[in-house]
Amino acid sequence: MKTVNSDHAFKATLAFLKKNPWLIEPGKMIDGDESSEPEAIMFIYLMVTEDVYSYDDARPSVQRVVCQLLYDFIAKLVYLEHPLHKKLWSVDQSIPLHLQALQIIVAEIADIHTHNINQNLNNFA
Repeated sequence: MKTVNSDHAFKATLAFLKKNPWLIEPGKMIDGDESSEPEAIMFIYLMVTEDVYSYDDARPSVQRVVCQLLYDFIAKLVYLEHPLHKKLWSVDQSIPLHLQALQIIVAEIADIHTHNINQNLNNFA
């Protein structure tokens, strides 16, 4: 394992989005999309933990929120005043850069949205 900073996280996330351009195709959020945030967080979590490679049945609002969350994450990594800019993550340096992004993203989801994930997982059970 290797400890990496926000610059590495930024580069890894860009590499991930280049490998998965379908993630940013839905475009900007529209009014009412914010209500789909819990589903979008769950989608990202499942994408990371279960190798999801398309939006499949995800509603358009969920797709737009996923896109926005990823854009927001990238912006926060480079914004000098944001706490994410100063954060460090542990990644497996033996895997490709774009896959290291998944480790960073899932770590952030776990830190910030654990309650939403657990609640959504219970809904699927």
